[in-house]
Amino acid sequence: MNEKNLPIKFFEKRKKYDDRDTEGGGSSKVPSWVLSGVELKNHAASLQNEINNVKREFSAWKSEGKKLPMIISSTIKEDAIAKSHRSKISGILESDGKDNIIGLWGSDRLLSLVTNEQLLNNILNNISDTQNMAQLISSIEEIDVFRPYIERDEQEKVYKIKLINYNDYDLNLLSMINFEESCNKNGVNIQSKTRYTPELIVYRITIDNVEQLDLLEEFEGLFSAEPMEQFEVTLDWLDEEVEIVIKKPREDIEYPIVGVLDTGISKNKYLDSWIIEKKFTSYPEEYQDNKHGTFVAGLVAYGDELNESQTATLDGIKIFDATVYPDIKCRSMRMRYFS
Repeated sequence: MNEKNLPIKFFEKRKKYDDRDTEGGGSSKVPSWVLSGVELKNHAASLQNEINNVKREFSAWKSEGKKLPMIISSTIKEDAIAKSHRSKISGILESDGKDNIIGLWGSDRLLSLVTNEQLLNNILNNISDTQNMAQLISSIEEIDVFRPYIERDEQEKVYKIKLINYNDYDLNLLSMINFEESCNKNGVNIQSKTRYTPELIVYRITIDNVEQLDLLEEFEGLFSAEPMEQFEVTLDWLDEEVEIVIKKPREDIEYPIVGVLDTGISKNKYLDSWIIEKKFTSYPEEYQDNKHGTFVAGLVAYGDELNESQTATLDGIKIFDATVYPDIKCRSMRMRYFS
């Protein structure tokens, strides 16, 4: 793969400071939150114990013949989320030379892959070096094997299921196939499968008994299982129908242009005159599903009208259509995980 085409990846929590401030990083002053002395040694020993527990679970993971990588959750101290400290943390989690970090869970937990024991040995060696790695050791509050979030409700039979996004098409596909096979094997009915984004698929399933939920919890690619919220809508609740008037751009106004980088935009009577002729796409029309992109473009052009409000400060916006998310069928399927 050409190096310049590799994806850009970063993680950060929402900041409370001004991005225009000059970031520190050249100072040799040790941050006030860095541990020292007995406190540092005790924390390092605690982390070493946690990593050894992870190593034992990883050995069991391999012996059980799991098909997907194990995920570890590293809780990061809030002060260490700052840009000047993140590279040290990501460096230790990817010290085996692989792109292991797959995301930030909540505001302070990094999720990363473990595919070999060498990575865990590298982490253990760094954590053991209290003399040179005090800042790194102080940055990490705990390391543990990731456990899926399960919300149990004995009265509820319908659940919403999310799988782990491995940031890898083949692994995500393998996870979906294995999950659906597991559901079929254990008598779990999949009512629907909805693709919210190319990476996020949400399943709607029915659980007949607690044993089925227990088996579901053991699935290696599970991210969360929650009772599916139920909504009831009747026509009686609609007091009146809102009619959206078709807007047309004026020739004497130069409108700002907003790029919609999505699944593509289908032309219709509401959007035709607002979409500029120039567009970008790398995918033939037969590999496009424009539903989501059209929905987003509709909100851009008719947000006030759809919400019966007047919050936009512009009288209109031209739209540039950039189709960057294809339909799933246009993705190439590499079969190395099925050999």
